[in-house]
Amino acid sequence: MKPVWNWRTAPAAVASGFGLARQPWVAAGQRVRRGCVLWICLGVLALSTTASLAQTPPASGAGREGFELLLAAARKAPSAVSPEDLAAPKEDAAQALALCREAVSAGIHVPAGLDGPALAAQLRPLLRLLRTRATLAREKRDPAAAIEACSQLLQIARAFVAKVGPSCRQAGFVVDGYGIAALNEASAVADAHGCNVLIRDVEQYLGAWAPAEQVFQSGEGKAILEKAPAVAGMPPPVGRLTLQMNVYRAAYRMAAIKLALRREFLASGRYPKTIEGLDVSHRDPLAPGGQSFRYRLKSEGYLLYSVGPDGTDDGGRAKTIPQLLAGQRGDLVFEAER
Repeated sequence: MKPVWNWRTAPAAVASGFGLARQPWVAAGQRVRRGCVLWICLGVLALSTTASLAQTPPASGAGREGFELLLAAARKAPSAVSPEDLAAPKEDAAQALALCREAVSAGIHVPAGLDGPALAAQLRPLLRLLRTRATLAREKRDPAAAIEACSQLLQIARAFVAKVGPSCRQAGFVVDGYGIAALNEASAVADAHGCNVLIRDVEQYLGAWAPAEQVFQSGEGKAILEKAPAVAGMPPPVGRLTLQMNVYRAAYRMAAIKLALRREFLASGRYPKTIEGLDVSHRDPLAPGGQSFRYRLKSEGYLLYSVGPDGTDDGGRAKTIPQLLAGQRGDLVFEAER
């Protein structure tokens, strides 16, 4: 039978022909060669496995742990809570706050296809608890607690911001309402560092709206929004969503201005004469022509307001966000006392 010559058999045949096959150093060389081949094969396998993992999308459950913790916190939160209740926290409120911290730390990803209004109703006890905690922090002059409550509400709100469906966006607006109220409380007690932290959080949150708005304005987004039911006295769904986003954007912008004014007051003992010199945006998204928010000093504190959805300056006649969205005339007002 004719011998087969290849890269594996040739070295052994040559060695045998020269009488070297039985030399110990030849056997050692063969072992080294086999070892090198083995390590090369393992290296190629490892590289191919790494490349495969790099191309594999994250598991569909990524971020779900934070969402489940958030729901658990909402289930634990008491249905009604007052600052007096939080002054000596009951076990359920304390557990809800602890679970909320874990949820924010884990990252919250809201799954697609959920019923937004139902989810908002489910979360409302927790949102109310966080907002009440900010109120108590203001009364107790506890800036750390107020800042934490606001930051948690902003993180929860951010979980909804990228959702296209009007259902989830409406749930996000519910969270926004509590977040803006908590920011208003925090701006009365935050120290300079806390003001900077919350201004940064607000700016980051509003920055996350831009990609979402692009989706809302796309053909796919408009098709989804057009399925939303009509509301008496309100624009069609696409215009209604834009209006609501601008109203809430104005409220968040004023919250950032109020924090910046607080920081200026802490540094100099007085509020500035104008808001144009602050390092936050002073443009009112509801005012025609990109005008600034209205601001004037009072004998005690200041008055800060947006002209509201109708674009008309009503002299600071205060209306709530639901009233403004329902078509009532007035302004969106923030005030501060010294």
